[in-house]
Amino acid sequence: MQRIWAAAVMAAVVAALCVFGMLAFNQYNKRINALLNEAYSQIENGDFEKAKEMSEKIEKEWTKAENSLSFYMERTRLFDIGADIARLPVLAQEKEVAEFKALCRSLMAQLKHIEYAENG
Repeated sequence: MQRIWAAAVMAAVVAALCVFGMLAFNQYNKRINALLNEAYSQIENGDFEKAKEMSEKIEKEWTKAENSLSFYMERTRLFDIGADIARLPVLAQEKEVAEFKALCRSLMAQLKHIEYAENG
């Protein structure tokens, strides 16, 4: 009987961790998507300095997210997104509008894909 209780407790802990990971991702996803949309708008309007600032905010936010989410998700997927995010400030500084916009859209799609994969 003790084994059944131990198994039930372990299953509850695993389920709680899965739910917490999903909720954490959803929270970070909303914030990063909002920042990506803002950066996209800024670059579209020709405000390269503001787009660079927003890109740097995205990078800081992603660093926090990556540290938390690495316990719940595949690190390589998180690392790839982080590498793409790190390119945004440089693209804004170099005034590479088309590439910046394409990268923003790609990042949004990657995050949406993870959201669907994690939330079912």
